[in-house]
Parts: sequence; structure tokens; C-alpha cells
Amino acid sequence: MVDPTEYVSFSILTVSPFELFLLTANACVLDVLFGLLDPHEVMRFHRVSQRTAAAVQFYMKRAWDLDTYLHRWFDPPLVHDFYDRLDENNAIVSGSAVLRFLQRAAPYPNSDLDVYVPLPGLLDMGRWLQQIGYRYKPRGGGPLLLFDVAALTLPSRWMVSRKNAPQSYNTLMFPTLYEVFDFERPEDPVRSRVQVIAVEGDPREHVLTFHSTVVMNFFTGTYVASLFPMSTFHAYIAWACRSSGYADYRSTASWEAKYRKRGWRVVRHWQTADSENFGELDGLRTIADGNTWFLELTSEEDRKKVREERELQDLGFEIVTAARGPTCVGTCMTIAPPFTVSACAFVDDNEYDDEWPYGGTLETFATFGA
Repeated sequence: MVDPTEYVSFSILTVSPFELFLLTANACVLDVLFGLLDPHEVMRFHRVSQRTAAAVQFYMKRAWDLDTYLHRWFDPPLVHDFYDRLDENNAIVSGSAVLRFLQRAAPYPNSDLDVYVPLPGLLDMGRWLQQIGYRYKPRGGGPLLLFDVAALTLPSRWMVSRKNAPQSYNTLMFPTLYEVFDFERPEDPVRSRVQVIAVEGDPREHVLTFHSTVVMNFFTGTYVASLFPMSTFHAYIAWACRSSGYADYRSTASWEAKYRKRGWRVVRHWQTADSENFGELDGLRTIADGNTWFLELTSEEDRKKVREERELQDLGFEIVTAARGPTCVGTCMTIAPPFTVSACAFVDDNEYDDEWPYGGTLETFATFGA
């Protein structure tokens, strides 16, 4: 039953019979009722009135309990330490583990926890994982068998990788530099693995370069965000943003079959009918706009401060669909910094794998004013 002391008091004369039912129902009844709705419908129901919002918030505390969800990877006393590490290092968590959490489902049996951390926070994050019992599992040989050595030499390896890149570039417009560091707890009954992915720049920009919109979800130490909630959790559509010929850990060859098997419809060829009523696909957006679905992890008194900080750290991006501008072959949209891709025009056919971050064969383009 909803605790009336946590919410604004309501006059009995203003409460409808259904709202009264919601406010007086016990937790089991609300769990069954809201469990019949998909996550996007739950959030829409939240906006109906203050009374329904109170009932939804009461349900959400149990349905989206991130502390409990993370017990797969961290002992209960360490979960909030992990949140602190995320915020201290400007890191985020993304990938299928976050997708499952937002679906109100348990993690997949072999699911990894993918932590995206800017280069300055890599050493601190990796050392903390080792302190709590994780072991570093190197992918290479030689001196890279030691995590500290691998982390401290990463900048020099990146200098070699980017020798042909411009002095200054945006991670949305050029292939993002990254390196994956694996940490495991082999003694756990169910394998626990954390992948620390070192990235250059803002990890949220990195999320915007993923293979499709279905995995563009993440959480920080203070909130969870889904950038395309209506497509992902209501329509079950994965809008493809990368060519099928482009392959790295963000876009493996098997991702399409994997997400089709899990129930999503992968859309590679744009059709206007597919996009009807999807306001989240409308051109210019920001991460903190009204189309993004947020779940705050902080206490009620801290939420205003968190929202203000989130707005100050907002990140703009533009969605260019095949109906509006240039997209990579085999994709239905491009996500990039505002006004960069929409200012392009096709002039010829060539392979531009190096210059175009989305992979595959793309028409040569000329930019105007970008």
C-alpha cells in the first residue's frame, strides 16, 4: 500500500475510484497490474496525475531496484561504492545488462557488466575492482599481463592509433579509440565478469556510436537513462545505425541475429511508416530532453540537485534518417553532432571507411558549413 506520508496529500473529493484503488492497493496487486504494462507504458501512466504517479513510484522502487540487480557482480555493501566510483571517474555502465534491467528482467546467465570510463579514470577503476576480489584477465601478452602496465601504457598505444587522425576530432564523427580490460571472479558459482572499456572523451558520446538504438541505454552513479525508450521497450524496434560490414565490440557480426532472437525487429531500410509517432527520432535532440527516460537512483531530497547537474552536463546530438540526409549503406539513420551530417551532400561513389565512422561503403560526400 502506498505510504501517504511520502506524497502530497489528496482530497478524497478529487480522487477517482481507479486512483483510490491504486493508492490503497498492496504491493502484490500493483506488481501484477503494472507488470502487464511494458516499461514505456508504465512511464506514460506515471504522467496521468499526481495520484497515479504516487502509485507508479511505489511500484518502481521494487521493479527497478538497481542495488539488488547489481548483486550479480558486487556484494551488497559494495554497490554504493561502485556508484561512487562511477561518478568520481565520470564513468557509465551500458550494454545488455542495462537493457535487461530496464526490461525488469534478470541478467543473462553469461552477461558481462560493461563499464565505460574516460582514460583518466581507468587506473582507479581497475585497481578498485582488484581490491574487491576481481582478477585482471589480459587479452594480450608480454608486459600487458599486468593491469597497471597495460593501463599506464595505453596513451602511448593510442598515439600510434591516431597518428593519421586530425589533431582534434569529435568521437561521433571519427572511429572512437577504446580498449577493453576484462576482470573476473572465477570463484563465483555464476561467472561474474566486468569489462572496463577505456574511451577517449565523454562515454555518453561513445554510446551514441553503438550498432543500433536498442543498446543506447546507460546508468551513472545517480541515474539510469534510455535514449530511445518508445522504440526499444514499446515498439520493440532496433534502428540500425551501423553498416553490417562494420565490426568491432560495439557492432559484432552476430548482433542482429542476437537481438532478433530476443524479440526486437531490426530496421535497416528506412520507411516513413516505421517512424510514425516516434518523437524520439525527430532531428535535433539532447540526452536530457523530454524523449529520454530517466530513473533517479538518489534520495528524493537529492534529485533536484542531480537533475540540475544533468542539465548542465547535457549533450546534444542529431538524428539524420535516410529520408532526411546521408546515412551509411545498410542503415536507416545516422547519429552525429548537431548539423554535421545534415550539412552533407552526395557527390560520388567510393569507399570511405577511414573518414566515415559508421563503416561500410558510403558515397563520397561534401560538407557545407560543418
